[in-house]
Amino acid sequence: MKILNFGSCNIDIVYSMDHIVAVGETETSDKMNVFPGGKGLNQSIALARAGGEVCHAGCIGEDGDLLLELLKSSGVDVSGVKRVDGKNGHAIIQVSAHGDNSIFIYPGSNARITPEFADETLSHFERGDIILLQNELNAVDYIVEKAIEFKLGARGLRSIAETIMMDAMFDMPSSDEKTLHITRKYAEEKLKKANMHALH
Repeated sequence: MKILNFGSCNIDIVYSMDHIVAVGETETSDKMNVFPGGKGLNQSIALARAGGEVCHAGCIGEDGDLLLELLKSSGVDVSGVKRVDGKNGHAIIQVSAHGDNSIFIYPGSNARITPEFADETLSHFERGDIILLQNELNAVDYIVEKAIEFKLGARGLRSIAETIMMDAMFDMPSSDEKTLHITRKYAEEKLKKANMHALH
């Protein structure tokens, strides 16, 4: 059983601030650090270090070498990682002296997944393999549908839908109940479809 993690790879640029910068305000940071990140990359590394046979699939930009090298050195199969023109996805993170944070994300290479690339990647996996996704790529819906078509294992399909729902629950403001309800319904439909296909 193999694990395919179709996931994001980000460069996290973290600024330490006295406080989170407000609208119209200019402040100076006393420290700046650059870290490898992205939910996809983090999950692939954790799975590999835990002994899992994991292949990471996704796109990195011209400045993504540190991400690729970290995946390799952690024991992740990077045969599914494609280099594309342009900047890698990155996050700008402010962290205040009180531990609050403010984040914005530039998708960059993470938004460069094409149907052709998804099809080619999925063709190397089979029923019983597990697929993992996050909400940081541009083609999640397409990959879910194709994973079902390729009859990847029901366990993996279940992981897709649950990941979609849990990402939404953790990432959304608690007041955004309408969006959370829509996302739950979406995840439930994916679970239902996955279970139906698992019977065939």
